[in-house]
Amino acid sequence: MNKVIFNFGNGPVEIEATQGVYKDPILEEGEFSTDPSWWRIKEDNGKYLFRCLSGALAGGECKTEITKEEFDKLHRGEITATDICYKYNIG
Repeated sequence: MNKVIFNFGNGPVEIEATQGVYKDPILEEGEFSTDPSWWRIKEDNGKYLFRCLSGALAGGECKTEITKEEFDKLHRGEITATDICYKYNIG
């Protein structure tokens, strides 16, 4: 157990926690990403799905359906995952 002390201006706060272990993200079969730690795309029965981690959801996952054109452009590096997040207002 590690102890960390934070000072937020109202006095110190001591927090105990155990250190986590980082594991490299693993893409599922058929998924593509240039940075799987935060986004990935996959074709599923003719639908093109984009998934990403969300700061607004405290690290929870957002997902949305994108167009085939966007899917292809992500594959080719012509647009970024950030472009998709802005367009669909997710992330």
